[in-house]
Amino acid sequence: KVWAWDAFCTAPCVEKIWSVAGEQFGDKKGVIVVLEQAVYGLKTASASFHKFLGDFLQEIGFEPSRADQDLWIKKSEHYEGYNYIAAHVDDIIFVAKNLLEYMSNIEQHFQVRDVTDSPKYYLGNNITNRNDKVVISTKKYLKEVLRKYQDKHGALPKENLPLKATEQPELDGSKFDNKEEHKEY
Repeated sequence: KVWAWDAFCTAPCVEKIWSVAGEQFGDKKGVIVVLEQAVYGLKTASASFHKFLGDFLQEIGFEPSRADQDLWIKKSEHYEGYNYIAAHVDDIIFVAKNLLEYMSNIEQHFQVRDVTDSPKYYLGNNITNRNDKVVISTKKYLKEVLRKYQDKHGALPKENLPLKATEQPELDGSKFDNKEEHKEY
């Protein structure tokens, strides 16, 4: 089972930020207000949320993977296998057989919004279920990159193999893209 959601920044604000309440505060207009939770746009908002999420996930038994600190893993207590949580800023995806055992706990700590049960597409990746397994691929993203390339440079020749039998990529001497060329992809 796969769930994806956006978790609005509910982390404590590490910066000392205050303001004067505006007209939208009615009779509280002019009162000094202090920001207690991280909000989008603050320099430390992403880092605050990352730490807040990480602390919470460790409390419920998840550990960051060695390969990617935003991929969290927990050995399942109820079946052979693992539960996974991956985060990109505040976009989070959860893969487990029994998501409900975690979701009520997560919703108590985070302002969860835009929950998607079994998403088909997430952060540039296609997600499908095949034979009770979750398969993640970049097929949609790659098709879009190829379309943009072909719009600019013309159609690519069709090949049955990823490389022609005569090509030797380890000997490729072509130049690397500069920053502007890299942004195209």
